[in-house]
Amino acid sequence: VSDFPEMPNVCFVKTCRHQTGKNVRKGLRFFSLPEKEPRRTAWLRCAGRGHDIENLPLIPCFCAEHFEPTAFRKDDLRRSRLRSDAVPTLLLPVADETDDPPPKRQKVVTQASATGLPAPCEAEMTLRDCTAETNIPAVVPPVPVADVPAQSHPPESAFSTCSSGVPYECTSPVPSNMPDSDATYSPSHSEDYERIEHGASAPPPPPEEERQFLVFESCLRELFKTCQECSRLCQTTIETTGTLITVYSICPVEHVRTWKSQPIVNGRPAGNILLTSHLVFSGVKIAPTLRMLRHMNVQVISDSSFYEHRKAFALPAIHKVWLQEQQELLNELQNKEVDISADGRFDSPGFCAKYLTYTVHVEQINKILHSVQVQLKESEQAMASVNMEKEGLLKQLQFFKEKGIKIRSLVTDRHPATRKHMKTHEPGIDHFFDIWHISKSVKKKLTAASKRAGCQDLQIWIQTATNHMYWSARAAGGDEKLLIDIWLSMHNHVINKHSGHEGTYGRCLHGDMPEPTRPWMDPNSQAYNQFKSITGNKLLLKDLAQMSPHGQTYALEAFHSVLIDFAPKSQAFSPEGMLAKTRLAILHFNENSNRCQAVTREGKPRWSVVTSKARKGHHTARPEITDPTYKYVGKLIKEAMESSKQWRSLAAASRANTVVFPAPMTAAYTRPPKEELVAARMSRFGHSPQ
Repeated sequence: VSDFPEMPNVCFVKTCRHQTGKNVRKGLRFFSLPEKEPRRTAWLRCAGRGHDIENLPLIPCFCAEHFEPTAFRKDDLRRSRLRSDAVPTLLLPVADETDDPPPKRQKVVTQASATGLPAPCEAEMTLRDCTAETNIPAVVPPVPVADVPAQSHPPESAFSTCSSGVPYECTSPVPSNMPDSDATYSPSHSEDYERIEHGASAPPPPPEEERQFLVFESCLRELFKTCQECSRLCQTTIETTGTLITVYSICPVEHVRTWKSQPIVNGRPAGNILLTSHLVFSGVKIAPTLRMLRHMNVQVISDSSFYEHRKAFALPAIHKVWLQEQQELLNELQNKEVDISADGRFDSPGFCAKYLTYTVHVEQINKILHSVQVQLKESEQAMASVNMEKEGLLKQLQFFKEKGIKIRSLVTDRHPATRKHMKTHEPGIDHFFDIWHISKSVKKKLTAASKRAGCQDLQIWIQTATNHMYWSARAAGGDEKLLIDIWLSMHNHVINKHSGHEGTYGRCLHGDMPEPTRPWMDPNSQAYNQFKSITGNKLLLKDLAQMSPHGQTYALEAFHSVLIDFAPKSQAFSPEGMLAKTRLAILHFNENSNRCQAVTREGKPRWSVVTSKARKGHHTARPEITDPTYKYVGKLIKEAMESSKQWRSLAAASRANTVVFPAPMTAAYTRPPKEELVAARMSRFGHSPQ
């Protein structure tokens, strides 16, 4: 049982329809007037009773319809407790009504005469959830009695869009001293009041930071069903401009209202810019995504409009943000010697590639510093796909020289042209080969040999040979002679001979061998001869001497896995589109290259079991990495919006951000008119198709 007096169901707001206590909706909550200043005075001013402070009722109350959803506590789903700084903001009297004193004489309307009044205005109940119009005062002018029939209760349909479904109860009694835990209690600090005063006039957040919602047309029309000024039914028209929705409503007495669903940025709907930018920056396929939205009847921009916005704002934003990040990395590497790895990636499988993306990864910072795009036949040195990788390397070396960064070592694959150029023209750079590429080649040859007759024993030693190659490079520490001796000692190890090896590596370091987990090879078998022939090949030993003892290209292989999400090899792209997608993938890779291992709730490292297809069902434990982040997208969106504010015309923005690329290969040929090709077209059966 409450110790406080029962709170009346009468609203203290001057223009509220509940100020008489009649026809109060069941379950509507009421909140008592705060006792502490300056919040108390702020509530009185909002109610239009600032002049009537001396003649307050016993328990002044405000109904819940005058408070925005944000005024309630987040953890209170029933909306029964207000925040400590809550102030009524909805459906309040206009300025002239709040400032003028009440009239000395007021006309008393009896119940009989009230039956001719118009129905209670439901516009505020329909619009209370519309964020664009929540602060508009709901003041209904007098309407002739004969025009609108009377209603003692509003229809059920009027409450269907605004009722929360939770019954309202009066849970805010007025004690003499409110405790600090009370939702309506506010400490008496002047800064709280100042924050409230500026909150109503604070500018809205930028369009890219606002939340967006999926709204159905029927629900949207429900908001504009009645006139906000006279509560009559309105005729509503909806027009679309891309993602922008413009609603025009007019009532029988010609009260016109226009409402737009999104802000306008320099004459363009913000949603068109944001949709284009997010489609580009997320790396999704454009056509299927737009088609999916159209299947849902979601209003989107056309394909041509998308590509115009992309060229004008999205692609320049990618280039600008990437160049800024690249400059920061260059400043970090100034006056330092770096160890880099480089590798190329063709845009399509086979020998029909059009572009080569040649990328450089810096080991010291574990990030990609630069990437160049080589187009087939862009120069005399890139007339074939086999020559494009060397052209990419030359561009990368020139970039480092121009930026004044000294290269100490370079790790690449075993491309013959790369090896020759580094040996002839760059003797001051230590050139190493990536172990993974060499071990992959050896493993492939051993696997093929194990399928021959009498060579089945090779199968169980293939993975051992691969592991031994990695260990040899690490144990040698850059000593080429020692590396070769360690590698060739495996010829004795597989036949159970662990000492007396040739060269500087005289014996195995594993100590006494326990019971063997696999059978030893027979030194006189065909399998052993094949093993020695493959692992002791002279060309292989020459490449082993250049194996990298430290950095590898696995970081670039990981980047290629990221790049294929942004630029699949099964899809063709324009030169500018391919360059933008590559730089977008670099931004994503650099931001997430140093993620740590995820942990459980107990703080233990998280692991996952991976089954290798290449190793025929071999199971390994792999550490689970924390989820990737996408902070770079915020930078890109901000840059795209700033560019939109700068350029009034899409064409002017596109011309100002044009990047020059080599001419396409088809430019060297004359294109005949389409009419001639159609007339000359023949089917496989020798006659012209109809």
